Amino acid sequence: MPREDKTFNFEMIAQVYREERNSATLTKLPPHFFKNIMDYIEKLRSNYIEERKNDPASPRTLMLEDEFHKSEKRILEIYELRERKIVLLALSAANGGNPKIDLMTIEEKNAFNNLVEVLIKNRSNIILNAKEDACEIKKTSSLGQKTMEKDLTKESIFEENNLTKEDMKMIDESNLQIDDSHKENPVILILEDIPSFETEERIFNLKKDDTITLPLEYARILCKHGKAKIIQS
Repeated sequence: MPREDKTFNFEMIAQVYREERNSATLTKLPPHFFKNIMDYIEKLRSNYIEERKNDPASPRTLMLEDEFHKSEKRILEIYELRERKIVLLALSAANGGNPKIDLMTIEEKNAFNNLVEVLIKNRSNIILNAKEDACEIKKTSSLGQKTMEKDLTKESIFEENNLTKEDMKMIDESNLQIDDSHKENPVILILEDIPSFETEERIFNLKKDDTITLPLEYARILCKHGKAKIIQS
């Protein structure tokens, strides 16, 4: 569209750009702004091409070329400014907010609604999967802890294996492979925090890097589960 058009011209586009750039929120656009402005650009391009065919170096050709390129650039900048604001409004809505969307064009409202839907769906999927993973980890950890606590009960060891205390002592001594001076109460290094457990003598609450003397059967169980290791002489 040539310059004589008083509704859509470069001055009007530049004014819309300045207002949008200087506002933290969306500004009110003229009705059917993007459709009409693209029609304007297309007509401006046609006029420029036609004028260039007649006289490539004429002042009118140069004027139309300049207006065409500047208008294209400003329209893209207006769109990108509004696009960023719409994305922020969509994030607010996805987080439970109630942003104002009355200044959006019909096309922008459609994009806004689609974006909110995608954000909510993606958030739901990620959080749901994270919760399921956390539950699985907790379940596995709980099973591991229960297994160790079960192993730390001397009665269960004897009952499940049908062994006497002397049998267990012989197996323990063989597995630990420690010298005679440590057969009764070996010195062990705790490798990670261990849930509290009770022996015939006392209650233990062991933490990582603790060094302690334990009865042989308990030392073996901790070593078996990778919770401790024998400190060799």
